Formats: sequence, C-alpha cells, structure tokens
Amino acid sequence: MNFGAQLRPAGPAPGGTRNPAALLRDLSLHFTALGITRLARQTGLDRIGIPCYAAIRPNSATLATHQGKGVDDISAQISAVMEAAEYAIAETPETPQRTLSIAEARAGGHELLDVTHLLPRRAAIDESKPISWVEGFDLATDAPVLVPYDAVVLGTPPRDFIGLQQSTNGIAAGTRLSGAILHGLCEVIERDAVCLWSYKPDAAAKATAVSPAAFGDRTVDALTDKIMRAGFRLRLFDQTNNIGVPVIYAALFPADGADKHFDLTTGASCHPVAAVAARRAIVEAAQTRITNIAGARDDIVEGEYDQRLGRSIAVLTEPTPTTRPAPVGLPADSGEDVLIAALQAGLARAGLKRVVVIPLGGAQFGIEVAKIYVPGLEDRLTNSNWRPGSRATAAMLGFL
Repeated sequence: MNFGAQLRPAGPAPGGTRNPAALLRDLSLHFTALGITRLARQTGLDRIGIPCYAAIRPNSATLATHQGKGVDDISAQISAVMEAAEYAIAETPETPQRTLSIAEARAGGHELLDVTHLLPRRAAIDESKPISWVEGFDLATDAPVLVPYDAVVLGTPPRDFIGLQQSTNGIAAGTRLSGAILHGLCEVIERDAVCLWSYKPDAAAKATAVSPAAFGDRTVDALTDKIMRAGFRLRLFDQTNNIGVPVIYAALFPADGADKHFDLTTGASCHPVAAVAARRAIVEAAQTRITNIAGARDDIVEGEYDQRLGRSIAVLTEPTPTTRPAPVGLPADSGEDVLIAALQAGLARAGLKRVVVIPLGGAQFGIEVAKIYVPGLEDRLTNSNWRPGSRATAAMLGFL
C-alpha cells in the first residue's frame, strides 16, 4: 500500500476543513468509544488564566488523565481530547500485524526498524524467534518498513522484546494523516533539542535566552502580559540546533522566586513557525503548573512536592540579558505540506534522512493517529534505556 499517497491532496479530507468548534463537537460524539467520561476545566486552579483542561479516561490502560492547553477554551479542550485519543488508539492500534522472525524478514528483503536503542544494554536478540510486526513507511520514499508491534503499542507490556521502552514519543493525532505526521515530527525533534541543550554549561544555556517580544507576535505578547499580571516571570530559551527548525523552551516561576521543584515549570515546543513554537512552549509551561496543582496525573511522584529546586533548573530563573533574536522560521501561513517538507529538509541537513511513519488508526473517529520514528534523534527524556547517541556525544563535547 502506498501510504505516502495519503499525504498528497485528493480533495477535502474528512474533517480537514472543520473549524475548532465543529471539530470538538464531532469528537464529543466519540467520547464513549474513546473511554472519555468528561472534560474538566482546570484553568481556575491557578491564577494565571491560561486555558487548561483535562480529559478523563478512568479505564485507560495507561494514563487516566490527559492534559490539554491552548490560547482559548476550545483549543485547550481539543488539545486534551486529542491527547486522550492518541493514547486510546495507541493502546489498541488498528495497524495489521504479521509474524516473522528477524532472519525471515531479512531473507524476504524487508526493511526493518532497528529498536536496539529502546532495549536494555546488552539485551540479547534471538533472530530466529517469531515476532509480531506492523507495517509503516519511509516518509521520503513511501517504501514499507516493518516495525515491532512492541515499539508502537501502549499499555501492553512488550512480548517479543522484553524490557523494550514503550513511550508516547512521536505519537500524534491530526484530522488528517499529514497533521499527525507534522505534530509527531515536531515532538521528536523537540525532545532531541531539549536533550542536547541540557549539556550546555550554565553560561552557554543562559546565552540562548530570547525575549518574548523578539517574536513580534501578538499572541506571544498577550500570553506574556497575562503571566506578568498574575505575578509570575517568564523566560524563553532558543534550543534550535543544527536541524534548523525553531525549538523554544519556556520557564515559568513566581516573581518572588522559586525554591522548590514545583515552583518552576517548563514547556518546550518545536515548530517551523517560530512564534507558534513560542506560544506552545508558554502554554505547556502553564499546563504543567496546573497539572502539578491538580495532583491528578498518574505519573506524578509524591516526593516531588517537597523536592528542592535543583541547580540545573534554578539557573533558568536568573536574570539574563535577552538581546538574542528569535530563531528564523517559516511564514505563519505556511501549509502542512510546506511545514513537513521543512522538517524533512532540516533533518536531512543534520544527516537524519530516514523518517518512519506508522499509521495507528482513528478514522472511525474522524482523526488519524500515527507514531513517528527518526533513527538518530536523541530520546533521553522518554527512554529509560537511553544511551548517548552520536548527537548527544557531540553535544557533550561542545560540538552541537
């Protein structure tokens, strides 16, 4: 099947032209099938006022509470519902499975996704053992790629690759497959950038600070003003690396200082349009704060509430001159095909030419969910079996 053809215009796609209110209405018709019992407005739990919602899935095989954020209520609700849908569909992906050993797959000329980086160090792989695979495709060539089922499903422990780290990294939803690919690519590039930036010495990290005003964006300015009027401070950092696609990191903390771990919250975002990356990083930092206040997220560790703020994070609160210009990105009106092409071009410039897309389903809900892998990007934030790759090693040595 030529999956890549799904990215090319072929008339209006289902849901492709829906406005946000209509999209939310349509998605609400599927709440029962997705396991969503309610949407909770959490904005009022904090005094900042940036819209934040939670979609609740009590019988989830993974997280039961899914956070969403946005510049208005509708976008925040859609954000929460889309995250819940991503999890629900990834828990029971619709992608057909086939069983082959690695040896049989190679003998048959199949391209395979190497998942060694997701396995514990020195894990043994039996190439004669039957394994469940799903079929993805190479974004550049449309060529089929077999991916272990264990590496795409959520909530079901690995059966074939024991100890393999499963995560939501690169799982994204859109009203079309192209939207899911766009969001998934942005996420894996963002996680790579946050990892590499963390190796910068304090002075170099602070030198990446950029003023919100540098983006020349009314929405960024409005969010900044809302934060300041609520008695908080906002710091933005440009984490864009050799991929060349804007990545912005936001740090949000009380104006009178931060002492504990939860006093400071952060958000990160990658997007070819720099102002969009900044907006999304800011609202994610606000969402993180409300998530901590609500205390309902399944993956919050109790001890974190009393944990002191670490030096590596506290450095983000220190006053820093912000004369750095905003990263250069694409025009705000760029279409999805242009945005995806920019992401592919940036990855290729960095020597990362392979993008594997695995469609997971969702058409019955009027959306598409996909899992994205870009071999070579760093995934330290989501992979407990992570070992430094060539990019992290270069960053540690100060070359990236």
